[in-house]
Amino acid sequence: AAGAQAVDYVQVVADESYVYVAMRVDTPSGGEDIWMASSMDHGATWNPTLQANTAAADCDYVSIACEGANAFVTFADNRNSASEDDLFLRMTHNGGVSWMMNMLDEQIDEGGPNNGDVEAPELLISGGMTGLVVGWLEDQTLSSPNDEELHIRYSPNGGHMWPLPESTLGAGFDVENPSIAFDGATIIAAWEDDRSGRDEIYAAVSRDFGLSWTEHS
Repeated sequence: AAGAQAVDYVQVVADESYVYVAMRVDTPSGGEDIWMASSMDHGATWNPTLQANTAAADCDYVSIACEGANAFVTFADNRNSASEDDLFLRMTHNGGVSWMMNMLDEQIDEGGPNNGDVEAPELLISGGMTGLVVGWLEDQTLSSPNDEELHIRYSPNGGHMWPLPESTLGAGFDVENPSIAFDGATIIAAWEDDRSGRDEIYAAVSRDFGLSWTEHS
């Protein structure tokens, strides 16, 4: 753990000899920070632990993906609004020795302060440097403020730029238990929602990186 504080969530990913551990760690003030530990030799030795969030805020969710020496950490915190979380990304390209230079934690969701609360208990992330897809639940639909919809966003270069707007699926139908997959060209999303009056499974496919979707039930 980072320091002497309690860890209440851990996620581990690995690729080749690289191992990454994302942690949500309690702070002395009662909030939570996001930290990452990393190894480049199958866990035999470990780099110094890095803190992902740069703002003094309460972090609620975290997810991590990796591709060799590249690792991508997404997390939600309330730096912009005390009552609502936004989504942020941090990345490393040297096996976790340091975060990418000249790039702090970057906001991914387009909602802005007081416009949607990121609420997914598990954030979704797939892909790598040649295409990264992030998914999350957020209650941004004004006509249904208590129901979460699935949001998905694509970056063509591992999170360095996000030229396309985020997609919204299942708006107004209280989406739960989402999952995404990405093969470099096609994004597939699946989730459950209650549009029929009971929770059922739905899926959608995009072959243009989220600009348009074909939905299946």
